[in-house]
Formats: sequence, structure tokens, C-alpha cells
Amino acid sequence: RGVLVAAGVLAADERSLARFEERARGRLDEAGLHPADLRIARSWLRWSVLARLHRREQAGLPMMHSSANALVDLRQVARFLSDLQVRQKSLAALAQDDLDAWFAQGGASPFKVRAFLAWAQRHDHLPTGLSLPPAARNASPEVAEEEARLAVARRVVSDEALSADVRVAAALVVLYGQPVSRVARLKRSDIHRSGDGATVLELDGHPLPIHEPFATLLDELPVRRQNGVRDQFDSVWLFPRADPARHVGLNTLSERLRRIGIEPRRMRNAARAQLAREIPASLLSEILGITPVAAVAWASRVGSNWTSYAAIRAPGSSRP
Repeated sequence: RGVLVAAGVLAADERSLARFEERARGRLDEAGLHPADLRIARSWLRWSVLARLHRREQAGLPMMHSSANALVDLRQVARFLSDLQVRQKSLAALAQDDLDAWFAQGGASPFKVRAFLAWAQRHDHLPTGLSLPPAARNASPEVAEEEARLAVARRVVSDEALSADVRVAAALVVLYGQPVSRVARLKRSDIHRSGDGATVLELDGHPLPIHEPFATLLDELPVRRQNGVRDQFDSVWLFPRADPARHVGLNTLSERLRRIGIEPRRMRNAARAQLAREIPASLLSEILGITPVAAVAWASRVGSNWTSYAAIRAPGSSRP
């Protein structure tokens, strides 16, 4: 099918959300839940989870992480409801002690049930008077050591033994602070040339100047990995799968990077931390393609002095 899509015989068909819905419903059905609790969980899945994912899909936003995270949440909800059933209870008979015992387990996993419980509470599926804990705050992001990041960066720049796709993907993570999920779905049409001939890569609407040797390496993408029928079709993706109609999977690309010593999340965070020290949050937001709130958070984490600098340079300031 992928070959036929690449050849233009069949239209592209994004079935990821349909596959997610099928897996999610199957996971709930297999959990052996109390019938009343199962009906509530199905309603939450339909009117909350699927509705949110449909909005993302219609807006053209990436779905990979969202659907994967939703499945993780669903698994925890099924576990919570199964735990209730083992204790011969249901949501209708839920007590504060049950909630306290669940959230006292420690770690982030128990809090993945909170959104479901909050939804159930808003829709009067829980007894009145129950108090949910505040949403868990994300811990500080893991950041790679700067020396390790610079060592990898030097290798990515100079090691011609590495394939072009690995070097480009690594550079976007290690030097430009991009998430692997965004790198994986880049298209050939995202490469542009500016008026002065410079190479520009468009990242979700944010133009990013690409310098050598990566500008030249981009022209070598996508890399052909075998000489088969599939390779006779031009893929729209910079990092295609063996199926030319689809881009490389997040796990596959991450594993390629790990083979050359890159832990994607930690390296990406290290790059963002360095950029946050060097440029104002407003520019950081545009360069990285992140929200202004996230950019300000990064600036705060690294103690960036750009806010103070802006105040010093403001008109009428008496400071030099």
C-alpha cells in the first residue's frame, strides 16, 4: 500500500487515530472492569480523550506523542479501576481513603489517572465531597553534560563515516534543540533557499538557517538504504521508512541516534539550555518552535539575564 501511495495510485490515509481508538477500546474491554465503571471509562475515552485528539488531527498537529501518552493514561485508568474492583468497590462507592492510598504510591504514574477522575467528578460520576490532589508538577528536565554534548557535536560535524541522515538528525537535536518527533516528520518541501542562497529549514512554520556541512547534507536526503522497488519512488519525507509513504518512526530514529552516543531528550535539553543563555526568550521561542511560556521557563531555569538586559536598555533608563 505504501508503494501505491508513493506512486500516486492511492491517496494518503492517516489511520493512526483509528488505530488508537481500536487499541484503546480493546484495552478497556480486556480489563474486565465493573460494567458501570466500564461505561464511564468509555464515555471519558469518547468525549474527552478522542475529542482532544480529533481537534489536534484537524489542526494538522503531530499525533505521535499525543496518542502514545493517551494510551499510557488509559492503561493507568484501567489499572486504577481494576484495583477498585479487586477491593470490591466501584467509582460510585469511591472514598477519600481510596484516593489517598492511590496517590500515595509515589512517582508520576498514579497522577496519570487524575485527568480521568477530574472529568468523572465534573460529570457527577463520583461521590460528592471527594478531594483530588493538585496536578503533579513536571520535574526539572534532564540535561546532558555540556562536555558530552560538545564531543558529540564535533563528531557530527566532522565524521564523514556517519550517514547523511544520521548526521542531519543528530545536528538538529544536539545543536538546534529539536525533538526527535519533529525531526522525523520533516519533508523535502521544508527545505528552502533564502534570497542570499542560504539554506533554511522550516520547522512547523519557524524558519531555521542551516549552516555547513549540514546544508549540503540536506541535499543528500532522503538516503536510500536498499535497492528495491520501494526505492524507485521519491518520498516526500526527509527520513522515510522502508515504506516511502510514511516517515521514520520516533523509536527507530531515536535508536539510530543512541548508537552514536546521543540520548535524544537529554541532548535536546542541553542545546535548549545553552541557547536560552545566549538569546532572549522571544527569539528562543521562534528558533526552537516552542511556546513563549516554554521559552521563558527555559530562560528562568538557566538564569538568563536577558530580562535584566532589556530593562537596562529600555528608553529613559539611567543605567549605562
